[in-house]
Amino acid sequence: MRIYKIVGIVLSAILLLASCTNSDLEKKKVKIAYANWLEGIAMSHLAKVVLEEHGYEVELQNADLAPIFVSMSGKKSDVFLDAWLPITMKDYMDQYGDSIEFLGEVYGEARVGLVVPQYVTIQSISELEANKDRFSSEIVGIDAGAGIMKTTDKAIAAYGLDGYTLMTSSSSTMLASLKKAMDKGEWIVITGWTPHWMFDQFDLKFLDDPKKVYGDLEEIHAIAWKGFSEKDPFAAEFFGNIKLTTEELSSFMTAMKDARMDEEEIARKWRCVCGCLLRSVSYLYFHFIDSGFLNNVRIEVIAEYAELIVHNGNTSCSARNVQPDFSGLVFTGNDSKCIRFEH
Repeated sequence: MRIYKIVGIVLSAILLLASCTNSDLEKKKVKIAYANWLEGIAMSHLAKVVLEEHGYEVELQNADLAPIFVSMSGKKSDVFLDAWLPITMKDYMDQYGDSIEFLGEVYGEARVGLVVPQYVTIQSISELEANKDRFSSEIVGIDAGAGIMKTTDKAIAAYGLDGYTLMTSSSSTMLASLKKAMDKGEWIVITGWTPHWMFDQFDLKFLDDPKKVYGDLEEIHAIAWKGFSEKDPFAAEFFGNIKLTTEELSSFMTAMKDARMDEEEIARKWRCVCGCLLRSVSYLYFHFIDSGFLNNVRIEVIAEYAELIVHNGNTSCSARNVQPDFSGLVFTGNDSKCIRFEH
């Protein structure tokens, strides 16, 4: 077992370090809704681990997308970390948006659309109709309530793909069908999105969407019922400060897919530990990323956006809006004012 200890005193020049246990947080409850999509499963379990370390009681509620929005609007669920906008979940936001508030953008480079193996020779959704026999007149999708399925129904109408059937399944069944077809070198078209490990495991491409039915880049947002941030500003700020890069989210999803332990244990190993409550309700985030997942340890001061990356014992820093001095950062095993990471 390797133990890294990062000295908290180094950051005191720029931030007032408070106790890592806040008595005001004790016995507070949060209900996090999530659908059966890997990125949402990963982020929801990660949030659960962090909040429980701060004295929260966290309930994870698994459901399809439509019930999630109904539950959110009725305050039976507090937070949903996997809202894809502006296109994918537009219909749900049109229906329930008046009772929803935005907490923050989790990820800003998502993409959805129709996906085929690289060896498929067409390049555009507009070419699907002329090749429906090669695709057995099927588009293989996921669960019926998913936003990407609603958008695909619109794409079928927009591109005149009346000869196609949009097949409802689960994401795991869809990917099993993809693997089976690719093993045989057959043509197949599926509903796809990034970030997702499928693009690491399979040689895939998005079909061009000249009509922009699927839009351009999507954003993944953390949302809550309207008024949640007033009820629990600490949790609201925490959820709003969750920011994941493509590399981080992809690695976390791959870990979820490949590991033989349960989701919560994976989240504990790949965790973003909210170390301490700092000025106002801003947070100091300690990112510990085990070498089996990513090869660095990162500290981010989200509010000020100071960033420190520790890699192989060396330090470097970049910062915006502040000029932090990380020159004194060292690893130590006996300083009491530190956060300890183990794996």
